[in-house]
Amino acid sequence: MKLFGNSHSRRVDPENLNVEEWDDSEALDTEEEEEEEEVRERRGLPSGAIMAISAFAVLLLVAGAGALIVNYFLDLINYQAADSEYFATVQTEEELPEETAINEKLAAIDEEEAGLEATPEELAQWQAQIDNIVSDDDTYEVPISADVYNILLIGSDTRVQGEVGRSDAMILVSINQKTKRIYLTSFLRDCYVYLPGWGHTRLNHAFAYEGPALLEQTLEENFKVHVDKYVAVDFFSFMDVVDTLGGIWIYVTDEEMEITNDYIWSMNQLMDEEDPVADYLWQSGWHKLNGKQALCYARNRYTGNDYQRTQRQRNLIYQVIEGAKQASPSTLVDLAQVILPQITTDMDKSQILNYAANIAAYMDYEIVSQQIPAADTYYGATIDGMSVISLDLDDNIEYLQGTIYAGTEYGFPIQEEQSESDFGTNEYTAETDEEVG
Repeated sequence: MKLFGNSHSRRVDPENLNVEEWDDSEALDTEEEEEEEEVRERRGLPSGAIMAISAFAVLLLVAGAGALIVNYFLDLINYQAADSEYFATVQTEEELPEETAINEKLAAIDEEEAGLEATPEELAQWQAQIDNIVSDDDTYEVPISADVYNILLIGSDTRVQGEVGRSDAMILVSINQKTKRIYLTSFLRDCYVYLPGWGHTRLNHAFAYEGPALLEQTLEENFKVHVDKYVAVDFFSFMDVVDTLGGIWIYVTDEEMEITNDYIWSMNQLMDEEDPVADYLWQSGWHKLNGKQALCYARNRYTGNDYQRTQRQRNLIYQVIEGAKQASPSTLVDLAQVILPQITTDMDKSQILNYAANIAAYMDYEIVSQQIPAADTYYGATIDGMSVISLDLDDNIEYLQGTIYAGTEYGFPIQEEQSESDFGTNEYTAETDEEVG
C-alpha cells in the first residue's frame, strides 16, 4: 500500500530497465497531452487564456460590485443645475430661527451696534462705485485658470430638505494646484452689492431670490471671480455630520458660551425639546460639541463681529475635515449616507469621481483661511434699517484674485499666506486632548 505519491507511479530498477518499453510508454503520455492541448487550441481555449479569462472574470465581478456601491452613494445626491427651476419652485417655510434678538440682553446689543442711517448722498455714492465695477469689463478680467478650481459652498438656513432660504454661509473653496493650497474664502453675508435684476442689497439675499445661479453671477460681477461649481447644504445636515463623527473639539470662551446657550435655547424650542436647557454648555474651555451645540456655536453673531462669526464657521469646517481624516471606514460609510442625500450640486457623477480619485493628494494641501471684505477695506452702515457692509470693491478684487490665483498669471507670486495653523485656539491637537483629559 502506497502512503505517498501518485498511485500510478512505479519504482524503476536501473539494472532491469527496458528502455524501449519505457520510452514507448512515455511517448504515449506525451502524445495524449499534445492531442489534448491541440483540441483546446482548436476550441480557442489554451490553458494560459483560461487562467487569464478566469482572473478577468473575478476582476469584473469585484469592479461591478464596487461600481454598484459607488453608484448607490452617488444616486443619493440631489443634482440640480445652478439655474434650475427647482430653486424657483421650492418653498421657504420652516427656516431656522430668525437672527433677531431672543432676549432683552441680545436686543440691547442689537440696539447698541446699530449704525447711523446712510444719507441719500452716501447711498448714491456707494451704489455708483458698485455700478462702475459691475459694468467695467476692461479693468478687471474674470480669471479662468486650469490650475485653479473654484467650488462655492453654500450653507443655507433652511430646516427641511428641498427648501431654499438665505445663504447664511458662502465659502469659496479654491483648489490651487500651483501652490498646493486650498483657499477657504468666506464672503460676509451683509456685503452691500449689486444683484443682477434685483438692484442693491445684501449679498445673502441672492440665493433666496434665484438660487445658486444668481449668487454665482453676483460674485462674478461684483468680485470678478469665476465659480466652476456649487455645493449647497442646509445647516441641519451639518448637525447630522457632526453627530456621525462623534462630535468635534472646539474651545469655547466665557462670552461665546453664554451666547451659544441662547441659541441652543432657541433651537430646543424649534425642535420641541422637553428640556429647554438640553445640551447647554456649563463652563468655558475645550468641549466636544455635538451637532446642535456646534451649529449654535457657528451661528453666534453677538460675540465679536461678522469676521469672528465666519472664522468660527471655518474652524468647524476644519475640525470636520480633520475628524473625517481619522474616521474608520464604517464611520465614513455612515457619514456618506447621512450627508449625501442633503447635498444639492451641479457637479455630475464623473466630476465627483474625479475629485474622489484625487482626494489623497488634496489631503496634503495646506488649508488657507481668508475673508471678503479684507481687513481695512470696508465699514459698517445702515440702509433702510438694514445693517450692511460697505466695501471697497477694487481692493477686494485685487486681494481675492491675488490669493486664490497665486502662482498663476492672474495672482500674486507664490508666497507665504495665512495657513491652517492660524485657526488659532481652536486647532485641536493631541496635546489638547491630554490637557482636557
